[in-house]
Amino acid sequence: MTISLLTPGQTEQMLLNGAVLIDIRRPSEFNKEHIPQARSVPLALLEPESLDIPADSAIIFNCQTGHRARLYANRLEQSAQNDIYILDGGINAWKQAGLPVEKNASHHMSTGDQVKVAAGLLVIIGIVCGYFFSPWCYWIALLVAVDLVVGGFTKSGLLRAMIQQLPRNRH
Repeated sequence: MTISLLTPGQTEQMLLNGAVLIDIRRPSEFNKEHIPQARSVPLALLEPESLDIPADSAIIFNCQTGHRARLYANRLEQSAQNDIYILDGGINAWKQAGLPVEKNASHHMSTGDQVKVAAGLLVIIGIVCGYFFSPWCYWIALLVAVDLVVGGFTKSGLLRAMIQQLPRNRH
């Protein structure tokens, strides 16, 4: 089986003819914007047997630029029963061709991005307060740094846990 690259126009035509479009980006990326016919199956969760697509349907993978789709399609090539295609250039090329995307107006920052912003602000506050008011405030920056390091290794951390409890992040 060979993997073929498709232009956005070719992809649109194949979708009209029954091809299945699999968007392998992270859920936060998909929720922000996606091609209307796309099914979200994040790369981390994608297994050939989990796709549940008839053997006579073509599968088109897309991501942001096409790079992740190429990586996955090469892994799938050996076990798939379907013809496999990649939207060359991903959703970026799709948008550049003037084709429609669905955007989520209520999309908000991912938890990871919120942690980065909060950590950055707390470090700035700790340093500024330490300089102008009391050296004890430098501890704020140190504690945030330790929490980020621990969170990086454990995928948890106090700051992440607190941000996940915000009303907007509970779903």
